[in-house]
Amino acid sequence: MGRFRKTLRAGFVPAFVVLPAAAAGFLYIQLGETSRLASLERRRRARAEEAVARMETRLGTLHKEVEGLWEQLDEVRAWKAGRERLLEEIEKKLSLRAGKRPEPDWKKRLARARAMVPLTVALNRCLRESGYSRLRFFSIQGREGKALVGVDLHHLDASGLIDHVVRVEKLYLTLDPAARTLRLTSPRGKELVGGKWVSFDREGWELVLPGIDPKPWKGLGFPVVEILPEPPPKRPRTRPFPYEERRFWMDRFQALLLGEPSLQGRVFRLVKLGGLTPKGFRDVELLGYTSKGLLVERFRAKELRVERASGRGVRFVLLQGFHESSLGKGALPQGGYLLYFPGARPSEWARSLGSRFLGGAGKGS
Repeated sequence: MGRFRKTLRAGFVPAFVVLPAAAAGFLYIQLGETSRLASLERRRRARAEEAVARMETRLGTLHKEVEGLWEQLDEVRAWKAGRERLLEEIEKKLSLRAGKRPEPDWKKRLARARAMVPLTVALNRCLRESGYSRLRFFSIQGREGKALVGVDLHHLDASGLIDHVVRVEKLYLTLDPAARTLRLTSPRGKELVGGKWVSFDREGWELVLPGIDPKPWKGLGFPVVEILPEPPPKRPRTRPFPYEERRFWMDRFQALLLGEPSLQGRVFRLVKLGGLTPKGFRDVELLGYTSKGLLVERFRAKELRVERASGRGVRFVLLQGFHESSLGKGALPQGGYLLYFPGARPSEWARSLGSRFLGGAGKGS
């Protein structure tokens, strides 16, 4: 019994002493962790407070900037209102000085533009029928007599895009049925060149469209085209050109032209002769050959006159016709085409053609 008590006393006393020490160590560890967490929280709060302070400073700066922008906007609005009042006063003074009524409102302008749509469509149809589908009347604001007012003309390229723009105050259309041309003229306006508007010079602007069929323009239905009077119809020829007489003159020409090259080295043959005129020959056709006999050019003229050249030789004056060669076909000049034969003897041509050789034999023939 005594041994048990000693053993119990020996084991109980150390356990009683160890438990408080363990608890104290645990509390110390907890206190250290709590202190560390408290330090971290304090640093986090300090950083948050610094971020809030920076944001408040930035918001204050932005607020001042916004206030400055609002002040600038108010100044711009005040300047714009003053400018509009000044423009209104200037327009009123100009309107009173010119004696014009104020500009109509947008509804009237829209109605006037709509009224011009049928005319615009009709003009573009006539252009298309005349072979000028790339030239378009884009807009027309009105009419004053036969003049078109406020016209925009567009010229399109092969892909249908706008290539050239002409804007005129007034546009006049003149049709010449005899010449089969349509002339578009305007005294004032501008055209878009290289992306910039360029005003017309003092002579104004003009566009001539050749090869026009007068029929659709005469039936346009709107009195906006000035149609020039046509010449009276030509009287029919009462006397036909006899075959024997034609053969006589053609043989003489062939004999004179044989071996007589032109100034360009061509040898010509007269292949058609329609008759005689007081000063020459009418409805002629000449073919030009090289020295090797190759056909290289052709002349057709309403009238042919044979004259003595000013220097030496003989010259042909070809009137109202065309010339065709490897370079293409083109109309003869208005004053006539001159074809020279420098080696020809005027005396021989004068004896052969008689009164239809102009200029006589003269010296050196």
